[in-house]
Amino acid sequence: MIDNVGNYSRAAAGQVRFSDVSVIYGENRNGKSTLCDIFYSLSLNDPQLILDRKSIIPNQDAAQVQQRVELKFEGQRQAVRFTNSAWDSHPPEDTKLYIFDHGFIHRNVMTGATYNRENSTNMSGFILGENAAQFEALEARNQQLRTDRRTLTGYKTQLEAHEIGDFDTFIALPTPTRTLNELDADIQTSKDVQQALTTQIANVTQVTQRTNLENIANQQSIDDKTQNINNCLALSMENVHEASKEIVTAHKAHITNNVSFDGWAAKGLTHLDEDCPFCGQTLSHDAQSLIESYRTAFDDAFQRFVTTTKATVARLQAESLFNASLDTFAQKHERNLATLDSYTEDAVKDQLEERGYAHQLREKYEHIEHSLQEANESLAETADTVRAALIEKHDAPYNPIAPIDFSVLHSKLMRFNACLAEYAALTTAANEVLIGFKEAQDATALLDRKRQEAQNELEITKQRKRLHLDADCTRYIDLKTQVEAEKVRYDADKIALEQAQEVFLDTYFNEINTLFRAIGSSDFNISRKVNRGGARTVYDLEVRFKGQLINNSKLHCLFSESDRRALALCIFLAKIHQLSNEDKSKTILVMDDPVTSFDNERISNILRILFALKPSIKQMLITTHYKGMASAVMKKFNEAQALKIIQTAQGSSFTQTSKAEMTATAHDERYMEIMDFVNRHTQDNKITKLRPFIEDEMRQRYRLPLVALNLTENDTFNDCIEALRDSGHIEAAVATSLHDYRTTLNLPAHELDLWTLEDSRSYAEGMMNFIYHDL
Repeated sequence: MIDNVGNYSRAAAGQVRFSDVSVIYGENRNGKSTLCDIFYSLSLNDPQLILDRKSIIPNQDAAQVQQRVELKFEGQRQAVRFTNSAWDSHPPEDTKLYIFDHGFIHRNVMTGATYNRENSTNMSGFILGENAAQFEALEARNQQLRTDRRTLTGYKTQLEAHEIGDFDTFIALPTPTRTLNELDADIQTSKDVQQALTTQIANVTQVTQRTNLENIANQQSIDDKTQNINNCLALSMENVHEASKEIVTAHKAHITNNVSFDGWAAKGLTHLDEDCPFCGQTLSHDAQSLIESYRTAFDDAFQRFVTTTKATVARLQAESLFNASLDTFAQKHERNLATLDSYTEDAVKDQLEERGYAHQLREKYEHIEHSLQEANESLAETADTVRAALIEKHDAPYNPIAPIDFSVLHSKLMRFNACLAEYAALTTAANEVLIGFKEAQDATALLDRKRQEAQNELEITKQRKRLHLDADCTRYIDLKTQVEAEKVRYDADKIALEQAQEVFLDTYFNEINTLFRAIGSSDFNISRKVNRGGARTVYDLEVRFKGQLINNSKLHCLFSESDRRALALCIFLAKIHQLSNEDKSKTILVMDDPVTSFDNERISNILRILFALKPSIKQMLITTHYKGMASAVMKKFNEAQALKIIQTAQGSSFTQTSKAEMTATAHDERYMEIMDFVNRHTQDNKITKLRPFIEDEMRQRYRLPLVALNLTENDTFNDCIEALRDSGHIEAAVATSLHDYRTTLNLPAHELDLWTLEDSRSYAEGMMNFIYHDL
């Protein structure tokens, strides 16, 4: 209850219980700042803050105005009361109030537009708080450290008696995961390896001279030969003179046996003189012309063509498409198997047997035999075809012959080549093993391996000692770790006690910068500098903006109102963050407008910080005149409680509100006002609320179609209705009703005010039924 403080007159929150997070919303001049001053007065036990806000009551002397405040804390049977110009008690011992308000900004950051020494004094006092740091009994801890070091020396002497080599290296070894028996077996294995290497070194020359596997055949190709054959078959008498060729061709058409005409005609030209070589009569002019055509057609070039073509045919007849000897393959294959058998050393034999190279080679060779047989069968058939074609070409070299199809033979040969490639790949893989084995037979390398194995035996032996002495090592390590950790803590505590203030301030200002950047002021860097100019040392703010140091007399030019409030809030929250967990659990934060109403961009950032802080503190009260801030708090903190400070005829008072009301949009508020009017909960005529409500409702309902129709908020209600109807999104009857409400409610306000209350209510009820049943 608050009475006669500021605008409050017997204002009570009734049975409302503040939750862990509570929002108190009130417009300016309704009493937010007064409420925060009440809490600040209680936190300092300073009655003057309340006395300065004594209510002014007309016709009543100020001395007669009695102020009264009652605040009830959880777990406390009696309320804390302000009566007779003083607080009668204090908050519970498990409660500590921290107040952030406009006064905090003026006290600790800037007084108006000025930064002065008083601001530095207040800020230093707020940051440092009560220097209640106490020294501990460091000497007792130091004595225990000396005793532990002597014990460590005794442990070390006991371990070194086991000939462990370098102590620090041995003690740092991890505890082996293998058992003593397993390590003993590893030691024996290492000895066996060393013995085998000794024998192997003696046989190096014999091993390195052994042969590798050989490739049994190269890839076979018939592409060039088949191309040459088909090129030869395609040759024809295309180079003869075209005019002569036409005459000879016409004459040839009258010859009964025109197939061999070209041949005997060419021979006949060699016997030609002034008369016919067949009958002896003198040749006429026409005959001489025909014979000249014969000469042209069967000139020397033709003779050379015939000769060359027959030579080519003869050469091709003498060639074989391919020749693969299975006997040669078999000999090479048997040599390869014998080569594998010659490697009897376990190191390489195990690898060869494990990978099954001998078995795979036999299998691949069988594939070679089978594919070669198929290829030879196809070759025999193809060779007959080639032989016949070449004979035909030899007999009539001037006639082209259709090309031979070698695809079947080519396919068989490709399969044969694939089998050869698979066999070759196996020999390559096996040779890698053989070569690797032989390279490892290098005497120098083998000696190095033997030395390495001897070193490996020593390492295993050391691991065995480490496992055998594990209990003693663990005892030493645990005590040494304890001593080192305690020494670090001892030194840190000593320095901390000597320089606690500086370290605390470093941490504090780092936290200020972290928070300041987190809420959007990344270009600033806030630090401190010692000011010894007064009666006592204080700390001034030192501000850099984008790396440039700013004179404190110019801070009002740099900081906006939003920046000042944000910086003050960061100084305030950094204090809370520096509290111990125990002190945080006692903390109640009272914050009046932690963000300015025009600083929407910082609201979410600040609320994230407060949300992270909430679980560690006792309670949080946020007062604000900005509806957006109240709404954001209610959305961020699901369990938040909400109150409103309202003005009544008697003055400011409290009323409980809901999350829905605090987070309601302007459209939601119109809906509640209209429904209250329809349901007769209010007698205020809401006829003027109907026109914007139905338009907003329509735009919200049909947002996607309107966007698709390229209609925006700038387009009229009429245009939107018409477009929705024309595109089929609403029926014509619905469009007609919308137009009816639009035109009716577009009447001037003074004409709508002439409607009776019941006419307006009935009309509103009909419109709401239309919206939620027909629209």
